[in-house]
Amino acid sequence: MPTSIPYDPSLVLGNIVDLERIKFLEDIAAAQNPQDLAQDSLNNIIISTRNLESIMAEMINMDVPEDDLENLQSEIDKLKVEATKAAVELGSATVAAISQVREIKAARGQVKVHASLSSPLDWNTSVIKPLPLANDSMSFDVQYFRNEVNEQGQSTTAKTIAKFAHDNSQGASERTTSKDISDSVHTTVSNQTSNHSIEGVIVITANCTHRQAQIIDPFVINASKAISDWNDMFPDDTISTAADDIFNYALEPTSKNKMQLLSGATYGSSFVGMVFIKQLEKIDTTQESEALAETMRDSFTSILATREQAGEYGVGKEFAEAAKSIASSSELSNHCSLVTRGIIPNIASQTMKTTVANLKPDPQEIMAQLGAIQGASNAVANESMEAMATKAKQGQQFIRLNSEYLTNTVSAIGSYDNENNQVIDMNSLMTAFTDYVQKAISGEGVGTPINFFLRDVNKANIAKAYISKYYPNGATTQALALRGRTGQAPA
Repeated sequence: MPTSIPYDPSLVLGNIVDLERIKFLEDIAAAQNPQDLAQDSLNNIIISTRNLESIMAEMINMDVPEDDLENLQSEIDKLKVEATKAAVELGSATVAAISQVREIKAARGQVKVHASLSSPLDWNTSVIKPLPLANDSMSFDVQYFRNEVNEQGQSTTAKTIAKFAHDNSQGASERTTSKDISDSVHTTVSNQTSNHSIEGVIVITANCTHRQAQIIDPFVINASKAISDWNDMFPDDTISTAADDIFNYALEPTSKNKMQLLSGATYGSSFVGMVFIKQLEKIDTTQESEALAETMRDSFTSILATREQAGEYGVGKEFAEAAKSIASSSELSNHCSLVTRGIIPNIASQTMKTTVANLKPDPQEIMAQLGAIQGASNAVANESMEAMATKAKQGQQFIRLNSEYLTNTVSAIGSYDNENNQVIDMNSLMTAFTDYVQKAISGEGVGTPINFFLRDVNKANIAKAYISKYYPNGATTQALALRGRTGQAPA
């Protein structure tokens, strides 16, 4: 992952500084430096390649002969080779930097929680001043990829097969008997598929320096706190508040021991964010139905002398079945990583909808569908031979595609589960980065220290501060000397 500014929360303005902690940050920065250089080199090559390709396109639009552009194309090809080499170098430098930084942090131990001596400054009189001593700068890189695919398919087939048999006989008594046997099979198959996938990755890196520095001026020591801190830090070189001793300390030109205080700093900030999101919704449905109708009808007609008598009887069988299946799945994967130094941007979640589909399981609707299935086949089986003959003449034979049957027997796909998921997606990261830039431009109260101003405080400095407060007129009397030794201002 791209680098961010090293930071140690113990480095607080006005506090006593442990130089080993600054050395710790310097070691991390040194380990990350080859990776930063490799990244800058690769970016420069890519930018140069894109620039030359734009120039090439412009030359072609100007009708420059191709022969004159061969050298330019050759240089572009060389840059592409260099880009490949730079990418490999960046990969190697990144792996090495990750390993070195891990070793440095492991050797140092945790830095999240730290205890230190209180600041020896007199915050009632010391002032933190913002001064435009540095410069504003920004390096920015973004890589974005998004792929969205939506595939849908549907196939529907319907088939009707009908068979008819007719037997006609006439006896000597002018009695005519006929038998019609028919059966009809009506089947339909409907398949629907839907695949919708979204996959995207975005990586944003930015490093800024800010012109506003912070300096403590005036830098006023609280003598009592300073002596307490000094004696805790150097138990073998303590400071006594007795009049003779304190005046002697003030006259000492140098001291081997000293405290370092953070008296000012310039600031920078960094933004390293990555979002990966993947959404896959898949629906696959199959609906099959079949209907069977069989009819046998006998009829007879007798012509008698006084009247005509006709009779008809028959038996039939109907059977219908429907089989439906659906497979619906919804998958949502989301990973966001954001590391900022010096600025806390506003990051808001976005809504992403996931849907799992189902077939509507309405019992009344299912019975109506079965009735439609039966009716579609039964209508064919029960038609008269004359009607079927007429349709045969019209070229329809015994097959009919019944639109009402298809409409009534195929179930609609309903939404079984609609879920609005709150996720941190690519739009969230862009919103956070926009807020980061706005706060960086304001420059007020932003940044993490990248350049430290240290102030050395020795015995003489502390003694002078103590004398200025508690022995402003010297120790001319025993009472004044006693008050000063006990840390009481002159009456």
